Amino acid sequence: MSWRKWFGMETKTEKLRDRTPRTMQVGDAVSWGEENFVVEQRVEYRGDGGDLWWDYLLVNPKEKYWLGVVEDEGLELTMYRQIPFYPEMPPDDVLTYQEERFHRTEYGFADAAIKKREGLTHAGRVEYWDYESESAKQLCIERWGVNEIKTVQTEMTGTIRSYVGDIIKEYQITIFPAELEA
Repeated sequence: MSWRKWFGMETKTEKLRDRTPRTMQVGDAVSWGEENFVVEQRVEYRGDGGDLWWDYLLVNPKEKYWLGVVEDEGLELTMYRQIPFYPEMPPDDVLTYQEERFHRTEYGFADAAIKKREGLTHAGRVEYWDYESESAKQLCIERWGVNEIKTVQTEMTGTIRSYVGDIIKEYQITIFPAELEA
C-alpha cells in the first residue's frame, strides 16, 4: 500500500464501462469507417409482440446517421440515413425508391422511449414497415403518433419518417463511452 493511499491522497481509479451496440448511451462517441460521431439520441422500442430494439442518432459536423440495432436471429446493425420519401399509407408490400424495389419484411407497432442529448426523455407510439431489396439494402418507414385508433388508414394522422441504409458488421464500429463509472 502506498503512503498516498494510506492518507487518502490517492485518487480512486475509475474504469470505463464497456459499451455494446445494445448498451450505448447518449453522449458516447462512435467511430465508423473514417468518421467519428456523437450519439445525440437513443430510442428504445418495445414491440407489441415483445421484441426490443434500439436506434441511435449519430452526428458529426458533416453527417447524420441512424444506427439501428436489432437482435432477432443474432445481432443485426444497420446504418440508416433519413430520406424524403412519403409513400401512400398504408405502404404497399413492394415499394420502389431510387429505381430499387423493396419487399416488406416486417410490420407492426411499438412503444418508443426517446432520450436526447439535452437530457430530455419522452415516449411515443410508432407504427413501422420494414423492407429489403434484392441487394440487401434496407428501407424503413415509421409513422409516429397514436395511429391504430382509426379503421380507415388514409384518415390516420402522424408524422411519417423514412430511412434507407445498409447492414454493417459489429466490428465496423468502435464505441467510446462518454462517462467514467466507478
